Order: sequence, then C-alpha cells, then structure tokens
Amino acid sequence: KMSKDRVITVTAYDQLRYGKAKDIIPLKGGQDDISTVTQSMCKCLNLKPGEMPTVTYKVPTDKVKYQDTWIDVIYGLIGDTLVNTKTEADPQGTWYRLADVYGEIRINDLRDLQLPLVLGDESLAYGYSWEKTIDDDFYNIVKISWMDEKSGKAQTVQSFDQDSVNRYGNLQYYEHVSDKSADAAKLQEKTKNLLRLYNHEKETIKLSCIGDHSVRAGCSIYGSVADIGLDRRVIVKTVTHKYLPTHTMELEVIAT
Repeated sequence: KMSKDRVITVTAYDQLRYGKAKDIIPLKGGQDDISTVTQSMCKCLNLKPGEMPTVTYKVPTDKVKYQDTWIDVIYGLIGDTLVNTKTEADPQGTWYRLADVYGEIRINDLRDLQLPLVLGDESLAYGYSWEKTIDDDFYNIVKISWMDEKSGKAQTVQSFDQDSVNRYGNLQYYEHVSDKSADAAKLQEKTKNLLRLYNHEKETIKLSCIGDHSVRAGCSIYGSVADIGLDRRVIVKTVTHKYLPTHTMELEVIAT
C-alpha cells in the first residue's frame, strides 16, 4: 500500500497464509494427531512439508470439521495436546509450534527450540513491561458436563483448588461435552489437566532488546529481570524485528 507521502508498505506472507482456507477436514480417532493433520493440509493445499515429530496424543474419536480453517484445526489440536499431556510428573505438558521455516511447513516440540540466549538485565534488553492478572484465562474450578445416554440426565465432574478459591474466590471454567457415551473417568482426568493449565495468574512480560535474528515466535530464551523476579526460561509468544535506525526487537514472552 502507499499513502500520499509516497511511503510504500509491503506485506509478505509465508505458506501458512494458505492454511486459512476452509475445507471438509476429517479426523480419524486413534490415528490422527498434529503431525498427520499438518501433512494432510500440505497435501491438500500443495504446500511443502518439513520436519514432523511423532506425537503421542491422538484424536480420541472420529469427527469431521466442516466450517473450520486448516490452521484453526491444527491450533485446536495443539491446545488439546497440551491439555492432555499435562500430568503431575510433567505439569508443563508438551507444547508444539506450527511454522513455515524457510519454505517448509514444520511442527516442532518447543523443548527443541531453546536458544542459548539470555535477555534481561545487562544482557541485550533495554526496557520491559510486566503485568500479572487473574482476569484472563484464570480458573480454580473446572466443571465438565455431559448428557448420560442411559439415564437421560445431565452428569458432571469437577476439580478445584481450595487454597486458590480461598484466595481469589470462585473462578469457574465450564464445558459441556456433546458425546453421549462420554467416559466419566477420562473427563475427570481432563478437569485435572485443565486445572493445572489454568490455575495460575496470567503473567504478561514484554521486552525491548537489541536485535538477534535467531529469535522468533515459538522459541524460548532465558529471561533475567531482577525487578519482577524473572529468572527462568520463557517462551517467545510474538516478536517484531525493527531495522531502522538499528536492529532492535520487541518481544512478548510467556512464563510457563
């Protein structure tokens, strides 16, 4: 685009732009996962696939997506995989990234994208902003309901953190499952996994740093800012590189 002052702005897209296409997207229970669906997208849309890991979490039942884009379906599976791989032994679960890496569509485990880079006090950062809130995706009660096929009555399971309820009050997440043959034990486990995911304050950290081309969304760096008690590895949610007058970057990071 161009304005009256003759400044021209060009937007360049990678292959993921084509993933915004809607289609009939079948998912095979017990077989399909993030990698297989991404490969199907590449085949359907004539995109070049790259590295795809073996993913343990599979779609539980057969389903067909009629009004979703390929990107939305894959992002949904990334979220489902994270929720269903959270355990007491591994409270962080398995995070994956979908990206176009130099012309190849790839799925990466975020644990494979750790950069040997420290950003913070006396290390490339020259500014920061920090916010912590319970007003965004914070839940200390998780309730799931379904209609029992035999009794014809609604059934519910839930998990909660009483200490968190005492401190913050009732912050409830609710979901209704349409599957009439739902497994109560599996849904109870899902409430525990969702509670592990959502039962903490949402922390937003933004860093202004000297530019480094290795930093892109999905990778992780070590954050070190004494004022806000940041001294751990964080995931880069978004990054904007600026090249004039010098190379700088603005990052939003997730503290897991």
